[in-house]
Amino acid sequence: MKTIVDTKLSVRYGYKLAAQILSGGVALLTSSIAIRFLGPGRFGNYVFLTAFFTSTLDFFDSGTSLGFYTKLSQRPDDSGLVQFYWLFTAGIATLLSAVIGLCAILGIHQYIWPQQNVIFVALAMAWGLLTWFSQTVNKVMDAHGLTVGAERMRVCQKLLSLLMLGALVYWTSPSLGAYFAYQYCIIGLMVGSWWYVLKRHHIPLFPRSGMDVQRAKHYGAEFMAYSLPIATYSLLAAGAGIADRWLLQRFGGDIQQAFFGLSQQVSAIAVLFTSAMVPLFMREVSRAWAAADKDKLRDMFESHLPLFYSIAVFFAAFICVQAGRAVAILGGAQFANSAGTLSLMALYPIHQVYGQLCGAVFFATGKTRAYRNIGIIVTILGLFATVLLLGPKGYGLHLGARGLAIKMVVVQLFSVNLMLFICTRTIDVSFLKMLAHQCWSFVLIISCSLLASLSATAVASSNWAVLLASAAIYGVLFIGLVFCIPQLIGVGRSTLMEHFDRVKVATNRLILRESA
Repeated sequence: MKTIVDTKLSVRYGYKLAAQILSGGVALLTSSIAIRFLGPGRFGNYVFLTAFFTSTLDFFDSGTSLGFYTKLSQRPDDSGLVQFYWLFTAGIATLLSAVIGLCAILGIHQYIWPQQNVIFVALAMAWGLLTWFSQTVNKVMDAHGLTVGAERMRVCQKLLSLLMLGALVYWTSPSLGAYFAYQYCIIGLMVGSWWYVLKRHHIPLFPRSGMDVQRAKHYGAEFMAYSLPIATYSLLAAGAGIADRWLLQRFGGDIQQAFFGLSQQVSAIAVLFTSAMVPLFMREVSRAWAAADKDKLRDMFESHLPLFYSIAVFFAAFICVQAGRAVAILGGAQFANSAGTLSLMALYPIHQVYGQLCGAVFFATGKTRAYRNIGIIVTILGLFATVLLLGPKGYGLHLGARGLAIKMVVVQLFSVNLMLFICTRTIDVSFLKMLAHQCWSFVLIISCSLLASLSATAVASSNWAVLLASAAIYGVLFIGLVFCIPQLIGVGRSTLMEHFDRVKVATNRLILRESA
């Protein structure tokens, strides 16, 4: 009998969040080391190839991974579901390998992956498949309520990966092949540790439930019913993602790829809190929807979205204002021209919060057709914007990485609010209230960031000193803002004071325990 763990949502989120914060800090450090190790050219090629295969696998995924997670959360004892999904994954891996081999034989790989060695193309494909595989294993862990164990292992893996990267830089010369090998090792460590946790709880990662043709057809039909409505959108979205990076590579080159890649990695810090919450939020939404508990759905939506939006704005506003200093610290003088791109990309994760949580509602409630229709409209508009912003002068603005950042931010803003409008109608929440909160909270928080930057500049001079002083002043201003306007994080004053009292009691207990 499998052991199904049902740890409290707050505890699982706490572990996942702590791991994400540590992972984010380590990821920034490793990114800085990797960027300086590879240099703009090699780093740009790495960003282009990995983004290409991420988009390609997103197409083949077509929502199946979310369907897999939703269904496994509802039926954790269904080992056949896991076995079928592994067979599906193996089929995709075989198909991709065959396509790359055929492109190499026909000599057409240079048209698909401009200025890239076919060996690195194959290495990037393997990286994409391993990443997809690890994400699926993580979904198995979360679906069984094993988030705490999974995140403990993630922390250990991140710290070890930093040591391994240091050894790579020390012992080898700059090489894209060596960096891919390093990526394989750290992904393998992560998957191996998660497999160990699953075995301890008697949950087979590769069950042998005797999959016959009839059962395979049953699972296939189930996934088709879930994912087919968004297959068209997945094809367009994957094509748009590939087109974005291909056009940037074609008209901007590897240096512009590197600028955009650095900006994308740094801006991702703003969604550490929400990315930790999304799979857990989806699990709870799936259960509430299955139990027809609309009140719980409404309560989760109203309490989570304003809070996580404000937290995302908190980080994004700081990165936006401090972009020049962040680039100088992480990438050095070679990346100085990417500061403008980073300032723009810092705004992208703000509405990614709503996109992630609204997307969780769409998939958990089975509204994949509506999700598809929104996606198709936005993707088509986005393709036109990409051509206009990235195309060479004559029929485009030739803005390079900065143009792609503008496109992503504008498209995200439009699509997410369209999704939010449908979600609010589904669960009877005020859309105008949510929209108003987006506007006034952003203005207040970014004003705090600007004020903190001006204050820090007056008392410090070096990039590190200004950055640290700004962070300290900004944190104090934000906390003060929350106490003055608790609606900023979606709670009333009485609720805020209750949370404050709980923290105070917990702190006192900890002090007494340490004293004893």
